[in-house]
Amino acid sequence: MTTTNYVFINSNACQLRGNSEYEVLLGSDNNRPPYSTIELISLTIETNTEYSMLCLRTDLQATNSFQNDNTNPCLCLLSFAGKNQTNTHYNYEVAGFEQPKLVIQNVNKFYIQFIDEADVPLDHGDILTFTFMLKITHVKPNETSTEYRSQIPLPILRI
Repeated sequence: MTTTNYVFINSNACQLRGNSEYEVLLGSDNNRPPYSTIELISLTIETNTEYSMLCLRTDLQATNSFQNDNTNPCLCLLSFAGKNQTNTHYNYEVAGFEQPKLVIQNVNKFYIQFIDEADVPLDHGDILTFTFMLKITHVKPNETSTEYRSQIPLPILRI
């Protein structure tokens, strides 16, 4: 039996860290099991500079993700969607139809940054605004089936 939470994130409510990272708060829920899946549902971003594509990278440690550049996992790729009405800013949206479902540890916050096509993080000053929606799915505590439990490796306790 699983439960799903949806988290809406707005750039105005995110704390900044360094020149390019944003803190994302998921809320506190100590009843979650140790592992969850996280998936990006939608995202829009507006920048001062035009890029051919962007990547939303996270510092989450995903057990089902590998990057050939040995960096943190990518939640999604963003493609250029057009300029705003005054032709002074650039809009980007999620590319493709299905985003990765990353298996992560139980966390209540993590950090994200937007990366350009040259693998350079976007500076806070270049990002005007962004909003996105996350879907977080986890097994309800005390409701895991015997079959599910047998698939999760548990540490061996030695006395």
